Amino acid sequence: MVDKPFFERSSTEVAEDLGLRVLRFSKKGLLHVPKETKSVVITQIVPYGTEQRYQPERTANEKLKKSVEKAFREPGVIDMYFGRFGYVLAISTGKEGEYSEISIHGAFPLSGFDQSGLHDLLGPLKLTKEMGIDKQMAIVLDGQPIYDNPMIQISDAKLSGTSRFDPKKVSPSALGSYYFSRSR
Repeated sequence: MVDKPFFERSSTEVAEDLGLRVLRFSKKGLLHVPKETKSVVITQIVPYGTEQRYQPERTANEKLKKSVEKAFREPGVIDMYFGRFGYVLAISTGKEGEYSEISIHGAFPLSGFDQSGLHDLLGPLKLTKEMGIDKQMAIVLDGQPIYDNPMIQISDAKLSGTSRFDPKKVSPSALGSYYFSRSR
């Protein structure tokens, strides 16, 4: 599984290297039990940070907005934040105290899902919902390291494939999106 040094790089480096890795989640903390685990291949990642001189949003009295505070955590720590209709899985990158993180926006299901309706999980809210990360699980995961966690892991090995970067921003703080496709 990936470790803390993996996340001690810029958000763009982590995003580029995170694609086509397997993300596994077990609500019961039983990642070793296939029937209790959902696995996906990560296919879309959005990096956020100060790499392109972006300054995090602040309130009128110059305090950081609550929506960006967690991106300053130590590298590899999970930031589960609530989007408009659900939870987004983000992970801090870079250095502690620096605004830098990635969010996982898309994946392809591998196991643990209903096989009849197997399709890409596009969008960060659809991904967490289909993986079973609800409000209760978001609270449990938030602030925990992803590299030493009994409920969620990212593989060391990467599947073969291709990637492309789209500079179109999904929000003012996004640096663009990385998209990944598996080789057939």
